[in-house]
Amino acid sequence: MKNTANAALLCDVYRFQGEEITGALIYERLAKKCKDAHNAPVLADIASAEKRHFAFWKIISGQDVTSSWGWIMLFILLAQFLGLTFALQKGTLVAISGIITGIAAALSMVASNYLASKAEDDPKAKKAALYTG
Repeated sequence: MKNTANAALLCDVYRFQGEEITGALIYERLAKKCKDAHNAPVLADIASAEKRHFAFWKIISGQDVTSSWGWIMLFILLAQFLGLTFALQKGTLVAISGIITGIAAALSMVASNYLASKAEDDPKAKKAALYTG
C-alpha cells in the first residue's frame, strides 16, 4: 500500500513540475510578444515565479520533466487571435471546445464515408467508416 501511495504522490509531483515549466514557457513567450509596457514585465515576473516553482518540484522529484508544447502553442495562438485576457481566463473552455469540435469532425467524416461506401454498394461500408474514424 505504501509503494502505491508513494507512486501516486510521485506522479502528482511530475504533473506539478510539468505544469510549472509549461506555464513558465507560456508566460515567457507572452512577455516577449506583449507590446504593452505594463503587461510585459508582469508576464515576465510570472514566468520567473513559475520557473522557481518548477525548480522546487525538480528538487522533490530529482528528475527533469518536459513541457507540454501543445498547451504552449494553444495559449500563444489564443493570445494572438483572441487577446491575452481571454486566453488566460478562458483557455480551458477553448481547449474543450476544440476537442468537441475535433470529435464532431471525426464523426462527420465517419458518417460521410459510410454513406459514400453504402451508395456504391460496398459490403464493407461499416468497416471503411470505422477505419476513417
